[in-house]
Amino acid sequence: MSFLVKIYPLDLRRRELWSPLIPVFRLLTLPFAYLSILIKIHPNFLTLVSFLTLILSGAFALFANFFISSLLMILTLSLDVIDGEVARGTDKRTVLGLKMESLHADLTLLIYPSSLAVGIYNSGLISIWTLFFVIISAALYIRYRSTYSSSSVSDEPSGKSMMQLLILSQQKPNEKIRSVTFLGKVLFFSRMNLATQFGFPFIIAVIFSAIDVGIVVLPLQIMAASHLIFAFAVVIGGLVRPFDS
Repeated sequence: MSFLVKIYPLDLRRRELWSPLIPVFRLLTLPFAYLSILIKIHPNFLTLVSFLTLILSGAFALFANFFISSLLMILTLSLDVIDGEVARGTDKRTVLGLKMESLHADLTLLIYPSSLAVGIYNSGLISIWTLFFVIISAALYIRYRSTYSSSSVSDEPSGKSMMQLLILSQQKPNEKIRSVTFLGKVLFFSRMNLATQFGFPFIIAVIFSAIDVGIVVLPLQIMAASHLIFAFAVVIGGLVRPFDS
């Protein structure tokens, strides 16, 4: 097995094609992942460092130092990619590591957009209502995000109604179910690219906040609206209730 296949297996590559910006980060961070493996850095240590850079990024955003905040968030996202590659490359994937990764994703989606919104509000570029909208939407999405990340049913399309197929296709592990419903594919692609930390609004906010924070107001609003929509989709669609497999 080649080094690339080991740290970035084919099944993961196929799944991440739904979010094209993730492979870009993987390509850019491969040398650092390889270096981390060579000098024997534990993947959980990289995750802990990314927690620190995340918190610092949020703190700088709060005080409207958007350039430093942007650099720290780029480092955070890079470490978020590298730690998994190192874990696979060194066969050090652990339950603790997976839990830390999930917690990191939740905190990233809560801390950075909320802190950025506070900084932008203090700069007089958005209203207090927009600030509340960003924070509340992120909190609601995080409340239900785990429902999208896991599935309690077998990934088998047969015997399920169209409504069940549509709902279950939004859960990340259900690739076979997702393959048989076009609308399910569209919704899944939309969530991955609008509501996640590797979605286009989030990445645009990270990059352009270092240049002109006024540019990121619209992407921030789009991300907040996506968070709210997909949070309510869990409730309305009944994803919180298990289906018979």
